[in-house]
Amino acid sequence: MGWFGKKQAVPVIQPTAAPSQNLYGPGSSFQKDLIKELGLEDLAEDKKEELLRRTREVIEGNIQLRILDELNEKQKERFDALLAEKNPEKNFAFLNSVLPLEQIVKEEIAKYKAEIIARMRAVTGSK
Repeated sequence: MGWFGKKQAVPVIQPTAAPSQNLYGPGSSFQKDLIKELGLEDLAEDKKEELLRRTREVIEGNIQLRILDELNEKQKERFDALLAEKNPEKNFAFLNSVLPLEQIVKEEIAKYKAEIIARMRAVTGSK
């Protein structure tokens, strides 16, 4: 069953070669800034890594949901067929040809960052 069916998990859309991966992936300025803005510089490295891994998962999920919302039915069918080919570069190229993918990624990163900082401030009472 395809990506939009019930038996297959939603795949990670971004291939490792995608330039947008560097926007929130390991070692990115997003990750460094997030740790700093949350005041977690002194957190143990393994805890930081876990936080950042979960952050990447949430951002990727948000990007995937956004893509689903923005693709029309014909594009979803085409993308589903491409996924069956198991070629991440082809998948990325298709999505990039029909959507402003880089913009979507940047917007989802910004939304998540604002949300997590607001939550942390609400918990800690900081400004």
